[in-house]
Amino acid sequence: MDRLLSMRVFEHVVDAGGFAAAARAMDMSAPVVTRLVADLEDHLGTRLLQRTTRRLSLTEAGQTYLRACSKSSEQEPQESQMDELQAGVEQPLAVLPQPPVLVQPSKAAFDDPA
Repeated sequence: MDRLLSMRVFEHVVDAGGFAAAARAMDMSAPVVTRLVADLEDHLGTRLLQRTTRRLSLTEAGQTYLRACSKSSEQEPQESQMDELQAGVEQPLAVLPQPPVLVQPSKAAFDDPA
């Protein structure tokens, strides 16, 4: 299971107010969206959404998890930021070997003690 994808799908389901609307917004099929959220709930061991035939609402655990998802997505670099960073790099940087350190002997080493 791609947990990051599941988290994003969960956020879209909540924002859109349903699985079908989230699926349309994300250009995915409704069964895939439903399965990703169900897998996420199984992974967490708790229900995130209360489903009825007419309504979808967050459980207490779902509210807590949604806040955590929002915080983690705010900390992730956005794709546009990554594109800007990558656009500035034309080619990989090369690591060059460090030049040898030259030590100059002191004048005293050449003085004749006699």
